[in-house]
Amino acid sequence: MKLGTLVVLIILSVVLFQPFLNAQASLRFSSAKCRYRNFKQKVQIRDNPLCIPKKIRRSKCVGSCKSSAFPIVSAKGNQFRKICNCCTPIVEENEIVQFDGCEDTLTLPVIKRCECRPCGTRDEL
Repeated sequence: MKLGTLVVLIILSVVLFQPFLNAQASLRFSSAKCRYRNFKQKVQIRDNPLCIPKKIRRSKCVGSCKSSAFPIVSAKGNQFRKICNCCTPIVEENEIVQFDGCEDTLTLPVIKRCECRPCGTRDEL
């Protein structure tokens, strides 16, 4: 390959992928529409009928995150580079719920905030 051709390919790569890299950086951490919300939930211990069900305050993540697909120039034909982000809970602690009528407890994750994160990965709660 000639040096001139190599330089053109490098420049073309930078020109084609720079918008993709800029968009990827801005999409990854954009949480503008991903929000933390409170709601009430009835919880119970099904294995112990003596435990009285309880309504507790919980939290959830709602909303959407920016995602996109960029065409890639390839000899293989039509291909796309996909950037998919999901509204994901960030858990920093657990809550221990105690019930009336029994000594059983239930440990539940507490969502502290929500962020747009890449989809398809399972974070430990």
